[in-house]
Amino acid sequence: MRKLLLLLAWLSGPCALAQEAPPAGPAVTVEVSRVHCLVRFVQTLAGGGGHRGSRRVFEASRFNTPAAQRWLRRYRQLDAKPNQRDDYPAGRLGAQASFEPAYLAATAEAADLPDLQRRTVGLLPNEVLVSLDSVYRYFTPAFDTLAWLPH
Repeated sequence: MRKLLLLLAWLSGPCALAQEAPPAGPAVTVEVSRVHCLVRFVQTLAGGGGHRGSRRVFEASRFNTPAAQRWLRRYRQLDAKPNQRDDYPAGRLGAQASFEPAYLAATAEAADLPDLQRRTVGLLPNEVLVSLDSVYRYFTPAFDTLAWLPH
């Protein structure tokens, strides 16, 4: 019996030593949505999100022009929360909740701005979606230069 145990130990030993170590590197892969980051970048520039560092970098850059400030004012004035108006039907979907989580989820899944437009149809009024798309397109060069490409 002792010889059998020694034989099993001897046979299993080299197998354990012959196993390859797992490759070095990260155990997970993280994907970051460019569209989602662009949307959050514009929100930050407009004064939301609490990430003042990005806003300071933008304000010190060549992209901080009077035209950019007009676009940011336009963005702040958008009626992106129509469910919070008094004339919004109380029984309609979204009357008691925010559209923002659904919109941000769509930004995370969108491959590009046209895809974001398709994913958010019906979530907000069409004129708001078109205006948001215009704002995002205007700030794309600033986002690419200041936030996306450096990382």
